Amino acid sequence: MVMAGVVLAVATVWLIVSSSERRLDRMDAAEQQKILAAFDRMRAAAEKLDAEELFGHVVDNDQGALASNGQLLLTRADALERTRANFRGLAALKYRIADRRVTLLAPDAAVLVVTGESEAQRADGRAFTVPFVHSIVMIERDGAWRVVHSHQSSPAPR
Repeated sequence: MVMAGVVLAVATVWLIVSSSERRLDRMDAAEQQKILAAFDRMRAAAEKLDAEELFGHVVDNDQGALASNGQLLLTRADALERTRANFRGLAALKYRIADRRVTLLAPDAAVLVVTGESEAQRADGRAFTVPFVHSIVMIERDGAWRVVHSHQSSPAPR
């Protein structure tokens, strides 16, 4: 009787885990495309130097909205203001993406890791190119993938 109970418990756990993994596998390709499309819209907004449009993809968060080169900005409002200030000093911005990888954590949560280089021209005409790594935690809400937390690092431009 005890052995039958153990077998039943193990079988139940296996079915739950297996079902969850199959659900993520089925959603994987389609959800990855939605996440990458959301990122492409964010990148386009950044390249237009439009902080408001870019942050239209960011949920309200006061627990760590943005980590950038060793500094943590806790709120969405602080991260938006920092982005506005950074954009004010630029005349142009372009991203060259080297790699994008999506890890689906759950049907409505994912991590996107992007590497590449950003090419920027300052308002005074000076230009610079720096490599970057960007990790973005996203959630799906009302059919749209949105940013909960973003962590970016790149060396300071010279």
